[in-house]
Order: sequence, then structure tokens, then C-alpha cells
Amino acid sequence: MKTTYCNPLDLGYRYQHMKEGPRVAGFREGADPTLVYFKGKYYLFVSMSAGFWYSEDLLDWNFHADPDLLIYDYAPDVRQVGNYLYFCASRKGRNCPILRTADPLTEPFTEVSAPFAFWDPDLFCDDDGRVYFYWGCSNVTPIYGVELDPDTMTPIGEKQELIFGNETALGYERPGNNGIVDREANVLYQSMKQFYNPKTGKLNLPPQMANIPGLSAESLTAMFNAIGKPYIEGAFMTKHGDTYYLQYACPGTQYNTYADGVYTSRSPLGPFVRQASNPFSAKPGGFITGAGHGSTIADIYGNWWHASTMRISVNYDFERRVGLFPAGFDKDGVLYCNQNFADYPHRIPADRFDAARQQPEWMLLSYKKPVTASSTAENSSPEWAVNEDCRSWWSAAGAEPGEWLCVDLGKESDVRAIQVNMADEKLVVDFPADSYGDDRKTRHDTVTYTFTLRSAARWSDGERVTAEDFVYAWQRLVDPATASPNASLLSMVAGYDEVRESGDVSLLGVKAKGESTFLVTLSRPCAYFITSVCTSPATAPLRRDLVEGNASWAATADIVTNGPYTVGTWVKAAQLQTKRNGEYYESKLVVPDSICFRFETDAQTNYDQLLAGELDYTAKLPYAAIEQLAEDETWQPAPLAETVCVLYNHLTDTFSDAQLRRAFDLAIDRAALAEQLGVTATAATRFFLFPFLGG
Repeated sequence: MKTTYCNPLDLGYRYQHMKEGPRVAGFREGADPTLVYFKGKYYLFVSMSAGFWYSEDLLDWNFHADPDLLIYDYAPDVRQVGNYLYFCASRKGRNCPILRTADPLTEPFTEVSAPFAFWDPDLFCDDDGRVYFYWGCSNVTPIYGVELDPDTMTPIGEKQELIFGNETALGYERPGNNGIVDREANVLYQSMKQFYNPKTGKLNLPPQMANIPGLSAESLTAMFNAIGKPYIEGAFMTKHGDTYYLQYACPGTQYNTYADGVYTSRSPLGPFVRQASNPFSAKPGGFITGAGHGSTIADIYGNWWHASTMRISVNYDFERRVGLFPAGFDKDGVLYCNQNFADYPHRIPADRFDAARQQPEWMLLSYKKPVTASSTAENSSPEWAVNEDCRSWWSAAGAEPGEWLCVDLGKESDVRAIQVNMADEKLVVDFPADSYGDDRKTRHDTVTYTFTLRSAARWSDGERVTAEDFVYAWQRLVDPATASPNASLLSMVAGYDEVRESGDVSLLGVKAKGESTFLVTLSRPCAYFITSVCTSPATAPLRRDLVEGNASWAATADIVTNGPYTVGTWVKAAQLQTKRNGEYYESKLVVPDSICFRFETDAQTNYDQLLAGELDYTAKLPYAAIEQLAEDETWQPAPLAETVCVLYNHLTDTFSDAQLRRAFDLAIDRAALAEQLGVTATAATRFFLFPFLGG
């Protein structure tokens, strides 16, 4: 059982593609984490993740894909209010929606309101049920706060200015690596400094620049004077006792000094006083640096944890990861975060612990030890493999098998783990221009689902159900040689078209990671993937050893299953008698012990057997019998979803006229048709438009 973790957290960070002028970058990113405990599970929401992670112990994280959850909006905030989990994220320039769900794993998020445009939001519900909202991300404006109506999630009263940046007095707010600001390296500064008048503090622009639309002298002056000023952002409110702790991030996500500070108050809207011990979360050195823009919550044992953003920023400024650190409040109510040896393996105890004294059980053995390698790429060095810096790494000269790295520990040691820095070196980016269509030019090509199988899942012959069983079944389904009529079910899986053209099933985007983890990569977001594709009998797992070389594998009475029942007796085209599967993980809860299915095609025979008590359920009856039984309240009909519709081909001349289609629509008496069909029919709606057909 997993008991330890390392920073940054081992999550499936998504690849981002960014384009700024001629610069194109590809990188993995995970930042701005909101950690919340909701209805028995921990949930972790991260910027641009196309979903979220959930866990029962803060150690093992499972990803839940939700491509509809505002994946292109930064800095998600998730909080519980009543029985709902509320979600919002940054969307500057237009009103940002606030969504909610009663269960994020089974129910969609639905919009409650879209009150105004904001950046870096934080929703907070006080003990008395009153709701407050905080936001702000700027090197000019402050962190704001306002009370919200808990029913409508719209503001009550005017917004309040709560926290301003103060880099002249607060060293930790000064931007730049190690707090050193290099204004000369700024492109805007280089281009504008010739026009700057230090006496007036303004830019004296030439006429041809002063008249550029959208770039007034005042706005350019404000931008110029803001160079080197810290960003304050990422508000997060935590209440402990009767004190409100308003946390904020500074000075910039791309610096090693990225940190979280905190102000306190006796009221959720202030006035706020800066905590003397600040920043409370900071990590300027070590393997990976930065610890800003986070969230602070208590676990089920009363221990406090702080999740925050850690920076790499090699391929791109926003190349970031997520860290998790023990936190707490001392006897004086001071909020602190323990980041001592935070890169080393740490234990998450299943009980109360002293966060201030939390230390790793294992220590680093390889730091600056002698190291040799089979070869070294240009602009690389073997020493970079042991320098405890994720921003540099050793890379072999070639990619052929057989390359090696050797670290001399100097003595015999007990090695518990090996830390591997998976760097995205020389990443090739295929970036279709303007593919997303907004000013960030951001693209997500794929969606990846991670399924974790129960360790107790067994086939009826006692063999374990493995991820490879799913890989084989899905590859077999799309294989042209199989000629399955259900192959198109997996058309959204990456590589589907290539498999259908080439017959090479290895190109399908499915993979087994060990025995228990099944990975599926989709070529595009698909809203019905879980509900319709994954629940289809066609995508059920199959055993390669039972199927291959056995043409009658599905036509025998000794077929192997993995559900609550297996085959007892089978008379082809006549009867199937099931029995309880003793290998099923919840076999003791399965009732009844056996179910008998009769394959009778004659409706009258079914009816006679139903009346005689020989059938519990049937889907085929004489029509006259249906009307008779419908009047008898002792019988319970089971609804059958069936839709009868008329489709107009609007591409033809006849029905290209929308008014003509409307006339035909109005001419159909749906109520009369339903009446003619009998008691089981209901009138159709006025019209139904398939989403993939257009208007």
C-alpha cells in the first residue's frame, strides 16, 4: 500500500501548446490547485486539466475527465456550500460562470450564475451559511472581496478592496528570481524607455504611436510603470477558530520566489492585518522551487495541508506542477507551512500529527556524487543528474537502447526509491494556427481517461481481471479483420482511423499500466464516452488466452464471465440458466442465486406463461394483452425507450425551405398517432433536433 509521496505530485499533467508571435512552445502544466474535501473524498482541481483528480487518502489520485468543465479557464476554485460543490474559474473580459453539482463523479456541473468578469476566484462559505467571494490577479489592482447571495450567487453590496501589493516594504513580494528585478530584460521596457520622462513619470510618445487604437499614452505609461511590480493573485480564505486567513500569491508564477502570504481579520471582509510571519508558504531552493497560489484545508483527522503551485518554467513560463505540504496553526494562531526537505518522500499519516515536526523518513543519497554516463548530448552534463535541480538534466547523445548513467554513492546504501526527472526536451509541437480561436491560442488535442480496476476483480475461473483484458477487447473490437458491427463505438479513441486503414491495432490509444490501470486516450472530447461507450457490452473485457484459436469461445456453455453471474446450463435458442459467480468480489450480496432466461419468440406463449406465473418479466406480448394488463394495477409495465421520428433532408430542393418543413411539422397530429398506437405510446414532442444534424 502506498504510504509516501514526493513533490511535485505524481499527476497526469496535460500538455499545453502556446503560441505567441513566432514562438511556439509545448509543455506540461498543472497549477493553481484547489483542494477540497467533499462527501467522503478529496478533490483536486488544477488549471487547464480538462477534469479533476479525486482521492480517499491524499496519496492515490484518480483522474476524472470532464472536458465540459471550462478547461480553458485558469485558476479553478471549488468549494462546498450546503450539499453542493461549487466551481468557478478565471475568464477576464466577460462574465464568468459559477457552476455546481451534488456529485462531481456522477452528475454534471450546471450553471447557477455568471455575475461578472473576474480572475483567480475564491468562494468561501462561513459557519453561518453566508457566502463571500474573493478575486484579483494584477500588479496594479488589489485583491477584492464581496458577499454573495447563497441562493443566486450574485453580489450583495459593493466590492471591497482588501489587500494591496507593497514590494517596497515586503521583500518577498519583489519579482524576479531571488527577488532581483531585471527591467532591462523586459521587451516593453527596452522599447519604451527612450520615451520615459522621470520628472513627470510619463511616456512622451511621438504622434504616430500616441494614436494607435487601444494603446493610449496613459495605458502604456501604466504598463511601463508596472514593470518590476509584483503580481498579487490567487486569493484563498481559510477560517480557524474565530480568525479569517486571507491567503494570496506573489510575486509571479515563473519565479523561484513564488510564495503565499496571508492577512488576518475577525471579519470575512476585513479590515485585514498582515501576519507577522510571512510568507507562510515559500520554497526558493531545492529540486523544484516555488510554492504559491495554493489552498489550505483540514483533512478528516484534523491535520492541515497546503497545496500550491511549483515552477519549472524552462520550455515556457507557465510550465508548472502541484505540490502538497503539511501546514497548521501554532499556539498563537499563526498560519505556517512546513516545506523542510519538501522534495523528499513524505508520509501522510492516517491520524493526527504535528505538521511543524514532519520530516522525511528517507534522505537523498546521490546529491553531487561522482557520476559517469555512456554518452552526453550537447549542452548537457552527467553532473546535472545529481545536482538536485529539475530545471537541468542529463541527456544521452542518442536515443538508441543501451545508454546508461552510473552514480557512485561512495558506500553501500539502502536504496528505497529512485527519483526520475521526466523532462520535455526538444518537444516537437504540431500547432494548427488559431485552432482554439481565442487570444491565447491554446489547444488541447486529446483527452485521457485513467481507469483503476479493483484488485479483487476475478474471472469465474479464478483468474484476475487485468487492464490487458480491456486492451485486447478494445483492439479486437476495432480490428478490421474482426468485422465487428460495433467497431464505430470507439471512433473517438485516438488512432481509430489509423487502425481501420492499416489493420495495426497497436495504434489504438489504449494502454495497460500494470495489471490494474487501463489508460484510454481520446482524439477529442466526447460527452457520451463514459455513459454510452464504456457501458456497452461490446467494450467489456476479453481474455486473449480464451478467445484466440477458439472459434466457438462465445458459443459454449462453459464461457468465462466476470460479473455477478456465470453460465449454469445453456440450451441454444431455448434457455439460459445462470448461477451466482463465486469469484465475484461481492458474491455474498448477489441475489437471487440463479436467473433463468427463456428464448421464446411467440408472443401468445409468453403471455400464457406470464399468467401462469412461469415468467417474472417479458418484453413481448400480444397487443390485446397489453391493453388488458394496462388496466390492471397489479401489473407493472417496464418503460421501453423507443422513438419514432420523421427526418427532412434539407439538402434537397423539396425540403430546403424551412417554412415548408415547418408546415409538414404542423400537419402531423402527434396525439392522434399516439392514440392509435395504444396505451403504451406517448405523443412526441413538437420537434427533436439531433445535435449532429444541424438546423
